[in-house]
Amino acid sequence: MRFRLILISSFLCFLAAGTAWATSGGEWLCDVLGYDEANGRVYIHQLDSGGGDSFGFVAWMETRGPDAGSLHGVDWDRWGEGTGDDPELHKRLAELRAGLTRLPALTWPSLPFSVSTVARDTVPNDMGQDLRLRVRANFGGPLLELTCWVNDRVARPVVYELPGGAGWIWIVAFIGVPYEMGYETQMPVLVRPGEREETIRQVEWRRLKD
Repeated sequence: MRFRLILISSFLCFLAAGTAWATSGGEWLCDVLGYDEANGRVYIHQLDSGGGDSFGFVAWMETRGPDAGSLHGVDWDRWGEGTGDDPELHKRLAELRAGLTRLPALTWPSLPFSVSTVARDTVPNDMGQDLRLRVRANFGGPLLELTCWVNDRVARPVVYELPGGAGWIWIVAFIGVPYEMGYETQMPVLVRPGEREETIRQVEWRRLKD
């Protein structure tokens, strides 16, 4: 069952040193475009499905080497309001998708074995305070530590298998931005064979722009 949350469209501006953060709508849902066998990259399209007029953004994830698991934005993306119907962006997206190998989706459980809150605080907003949670979720394999807002609901709606036994891409769903009842945020997480529960993977919604 798809992990969905009621939402009201709003916007949030994140700022962080060394990284270009951007105004975000919601919900942010992940469309895995496919796998580039030549360089071992998985491409994803992060979709703003909250009713805004944004194309979203396209990024690639390394699956090999020291940078494996990191997301990088493509250089042709023009993200923001008014880009949803941009024909050039849709043309580039279609061309990219056509050159990728489709990854098989596996039928795996979507709910974690256990969820625990390891830290909590509040962040001021115009209306009062937002509850921020550091949530640890166990799906089997590495533990995920996610920055959640409002509550600790976490799910794994889709798992994709990488070629050659190289691992999996987990799509993890949680409340990633702190507005109204919360937006579903989906993030891709690279999981390699043999990763055990002693490994803790940090997951937080962010839009990277190279």
